[in-house]
Amino acid sequence: MLRDGRHVRTAALADTDPDELVRLMVGRDIAAAAPRAGVARDEVVLDLAGVSAGRQLRDVSLTVRAGEIVGIGGVAGAGQPEVSQVIFGALPITAGTMTFDGAPYRPGSPADAMATGIGFLHEDRKAAGLLPDLSVRDNLTISVLGRLRHALTRLLSPAAQAGVFADYRNRLAIRATGPDQLIGQLSGGNQQKVLLGRALAPGGRLLILNEPTRGVDIGAKFEIHQLINELTADGAAVLMISSDLPELLGISDRVYVLAGGQVVGHLTGADLTEENVIMCATTERRIFSQAGV
Repeated sequence: MLRDGRHVRTAALADTDPDELVRLMVGRDIAAAAPRAGVARDEVVLDLAGVSAGRQLRDVSLTVRAGEIVGIGGVAGAGQPEVSQVIFGALPITAGTMTFDGAPYRPGSPADAMATGIGFLHEDRKAAGLLPDLSVRDNLTISVLGRLRHALTRLLSPAAQAGVFADYRNRLAIRATGPDQLIGQLSGGNQQKVLLGRALAPGGRLLILNEPTRGVDIGAKFEIHQLINELTADGAAVLMISSDLPELLGISDRVYVLAGGQVVGHLTGADLTEENVIMCATTERRIFSQAGV
């Protein structure tokens, strides 16, 4: 076992277990998942009613309230990323309605969504998230550059940009040598934290998180879950798309299951189990919990 470039232990497989391996990897005890701290409130932040988008989505309805984490699950290709793209203005809807904080909402572009206070994390960090030739600072602040320009000259303010970087570096515990370090030099977990900061910077009223812990080590995964919990405790609404069933079930308050571009299940309470998610996603059976809708 190696940690931080150093050898920490060599052991026969029979002399260790998964918990011990985790302790050796991160240097401390880590729980399986950060405990939920958010409490759903009455206010509906996002509401989709009968939304369709070309051939990708058909008659999708869902709600996300302040203070809760709503998960979206299903097999690959069921329409999960497309739901996030519709909300973020990257995929036009062909039918149905959306409301944001009670007002009609139909973004024409991701810029419209960010101006509304919606943050977005792409599921593919390397292909569509990172700007590898730019610094950590530039990668983090690119979603709010319009806010960081001088009012008269419209030139970018280095001081304002540095302030945003310092704020999120401290808030997210991003480990970097400094703002000018190339993002490609960071670990996968720290790269993901930078992209989370980018998603938070526009306002953080609603966060759309696609595969938030894909490709990160178990220590960073726990820290990211903890951060998501803290955000919902402060009143943020989170829509999380994850193919990791333990993650989906471990931190979501409710889960919508998609198949063939349609919602085929809404699970909460005692119905929120791995078996029910798989059953809805892969069979004709549909389960719609009555509590908490």
